[in-house]
Amino acid sequence: MKKSLTKKIYKLYYYDNGVKKIIDGNDKTTYPTGLRGDISNLSGVISSDLYGDISNLSGDISNLSGVISSDLYGDISNLSGIISSNLSGDISNLSGVISSDLYGVISSDLYGVISSDMSGDISNLYGVISSNLYGVISSNLSGVISSRLYGDITGISGSATGCIGNLDDYELTDKERENGVDINDLTK
Repeated sequence: MKKSLTKKIYKLYYYDNGVKKIIDGNDKTTYPTGLRGDISNLSGVISSDLYGDISNLSGDISNLSGVISSDLYGDISNLSGIISSNLSGDISNLSGVISSDLYGVISSDLYGVISSDMSGDISNLYGVISSNLYGVISSNLSGVISSRLYGDITGISGSATGCIGNLDDYELTDKERENGVDINDLTK
């Protein structure tokens, strides 16, 4: 006698103050808000549909790839691990302290406004700076700029106090020359 197959329907859910909440992938109002906790064992591809405040997340993001939405915002101070070269998207709304435990490849597909609230040690970051990444670099960023970090820094401005590195591959633009940049300030 043959057994009949039954289709099981799996539902994604979470608990909010002890109440089970079912997530409907087609209805963003059912998505959890106020995510918090250690995401060290989370892996996979971030969907560009992921949005919200990530300020209360902590842990190792080494196994994450995908597209960062401009709707993803918050303080990244508690994140560590290897930034995957497969991360792309808009980082305009991320702020916080870049941990010396956060390192890896800056993808040429990362873009947006660098928040002046960013601070921390950038010594372990490398890769291609996209011409679509811009903003004011805060004097709160420090570290050794690796010769493996390169790209178009035309739209980036601010204090480079505390940053050191090789400037041999960079040229002054006509606009910088016009504004009177002293080359001696760049070589200290």
